[in-house]
Amino acid sequence: MRHAAALVVLVAALTTARPTPARADLGSSIYDDVRDVVEELIRSEIAGSVVATIRTRSPGVGFYFDDTLERLASPYWGSLPRVFRDDLTVAVADYTYFHLTSGGDPTDLDRSLARFFKCTALASEPGADCDRLRAALLTARHPLLDEECVRTAPSAGRRVACDLGLATRAALSGKGAARRHVMDAVADVVLADVEGPLGPRLREILLAWLDRPDTVPTDLIEQLSVTDLIAALDDQVLARVCGDKDGLRRYLENPASAPGWACFAVSAAQLPDAAVMTIAITEATQTTTEKLAFWRLSPVLATIPEADFGDNAIYGALAEAAFNARCKGSVRSEALAREWPCSGKRLGVGAVVAISWLGLDLVAKVDADGKLRGEVPKEMARWMRRWQRVTAELDRIKATLPVGLRSILFVPDTGGASAAATLRATVRMTRLAARIKERWYLWSTDARDAGDLDVGELLDLAREAAALGRDAGADAIRELGGIGGDAGRDLADWFRLIVKADHRTLAIDLLRAGLELAADRAGRPQERFFISLAAYVLDATDGDTEAMTRSAFRAAAKDLLLSVETHGLPREGSRWRGRLVPRLSLRFAVNDQQAVSGADRRRTVVSADWPTAMVAVNDYAGLEVSLLDPIAPLAELGLRDAGDYADGSLLVLDAVRPRVGVWVGVPQLSRRLALSLGAGARLVGVDRTSDPAAVTPAFRYVRRTSLTVDLGVELVF
Repeated sequence: MRHAAALVVLVAALTTARPTPARADLGSSIYDDVRDVVEELIRSEIAGSVVATIRTRSPGVGFYFDDTLERLASPYWGSLPRVFRDDLTVAVADYTYFHLTSGGDPTDLDRSLARFFKCTALASEPGADCDRLRAALLTARHPLLDEECVRTAPSAGRRVACDLGLATRAALSGKGAARRHVMDAVADVVLADVEGPLGPRLREILLAWLDRPDTVPTDLIEQLSVTDLIAALDDQVLARVCGDKDGLRRYLENPASAPGWACFAVSAAQLPDAAVMTIAITEATQTTTEKLAFWRLSPVLATIPEADFGDNAIYGALAEAAFNARCKGSVRSEALAREWPCSGKRLGVGAVVAISWLGLDLVAKVDADGKLRGEVPKEMARWMRRWQRVTAELDRIKATLPVGLRSILFVPDTGGASAAATLRATVRMTRLAARIKERWYLWSTDARDAGDLDVGELLDLAREAAALGRDAGADAIRELGGIGGDAGRDLADWFRLIVKADHRTLAIDLLRAGLELAADRAGRPQERFFISLAAYVLDATDGDTEAMTRSAFRAAAKDLLLSVETHGLPREGSRWRGRLVPRLSLRFAVNDQQAVSGADRRRTVVSADWPTAMVAVNDYAGLEVSLLDPIAPLAELGLRDAGDYADGSLLVLDAVRPRVGVWVGVPQLSRRLALSLGAGARLVGVDRTSDPAAVTPAFRYVRRTSLTVDLGVELVF
């Protein structure tokens, strides 16, 4: 009765409580709603039934919200919002990581959520993903994200998922690291195919660009945004283009028509042979031939004054470079040093300088004035001007590069195999930074602010950039298959809730899936109460929204109480109630067969009706029926007149007491007490067999049906 009264008081309190306009402490607000009776009621009814039901219904919810359930089962609810938020953060981060690495339907988060929690059940779904989740939760007793991303170094194929899981945890915890984890995810997508010591250098550059995309040089963006550029940077394409003398010559003629600069940027292995200049000098009967590497050509041209830039000066400078190359090696032989061209007169009248370069044959001869005249006047000067224009453009591009890349790209004599991969990665990085620069609204320059990040679109841009020159099935790209999907809810929607730290919506979605509770499904009051409690304690302070949340919480609490309190009188919402427990009553009963010695047919008896059924007409009155009264024979023995009784074995039939009655209750006081008026059959009668004047009267029990009318107070279990 004490619990029943407490339940009634709490229902009334929850139903009539007025919503307050604001709250500084959600825990205090909960106490306001259930004060005066909450401690006893939560311990005895709500906490026990809700906690036990949640742990039984979903082991996954029980694991992730273990601290919340423990706090709920205790009388100390003051820190419930904080504990709930902490548990939710771990659960959402784990699910986000699991979804990205489970290989399930990437665009149906509802189904993926359900599978996530099913994997934690004892009779769970099969599969390697479920196995590793169970191993983390049930065996190691750690969240999956900690087990695979924190306690151990993640594999290359799971780095992006780890980044996003850690970003989720940081965002929901209100930490500034969320933005950095998102940047790490973007970098891991774009640079997934960059291995070795070069990776950290490129990552540092990309993170700097992502942090401040406005600092990416416009000239570099324009240069690396040429259509189909990434296709031209393929290793096989570069090998073919950079080894083609005719193609390189066309590049000098029209630099904008072909990305020949890429050959110089990566120092292609074919370039030294294709772009080498062969200088043959013939004087009289003597000839010397030397090769001039392409990276030495510009220094040679730099020695020529602008006013003298023409065939004579150019041929002369190239011939001098050939002589120097020849004669520097002559120090090893004194005899060679005394021979032409290292000694004696050089480039006398009639001497010929023949240049072979990029498929060109350029020839000049020393005339009578001692000048070198080209066979095709000014042809050499035109080609050298083109070379200077190209080298100036190459220098300009190199100048736009971050300092960390200048020692890798456009380094002709030290270029290595990694240069081509570096250039491709630089193109992807630059294009991504340019796209983010165009979409300034996607990115905040405030490192502490993650609330305005559109993670879905950022990762979609990263995926597009990563696909340039890459196998579309690469792990880092495949992990993001759920970003921007057309079917169902996708990760873009999920991350919008995360970066906004919408704990309330995330909790509702997560718990509905974990408890397999559809929005339109009736019943399950324990689970619905737990979800409404989550919405209540995690709700942001907003007048209209808060009032609605409080109203829903009170309604769920009332439904829970009504479902938990299944004893006592039935009610309008639960009209019929059958019991195998006897219903005890104290009654004033009238029956003709009780007047065996006189005219008094009345008795005050205790009865135990069994089995019983009660039907409520409303919350205050209804009908009741019963079949037996096991203690009626005892009452007969205790209350009958003194005398000798024959055929006493018939008293067994007195326990059969079919009865119909009406009851009236006052549920505000107690649902276990009711006033009852009824009528029933008695199957045993009593006849007097002795003379009325006899000292010891004699009686005999007989089978006889009679009517008993009673009025009394009954205790309903």
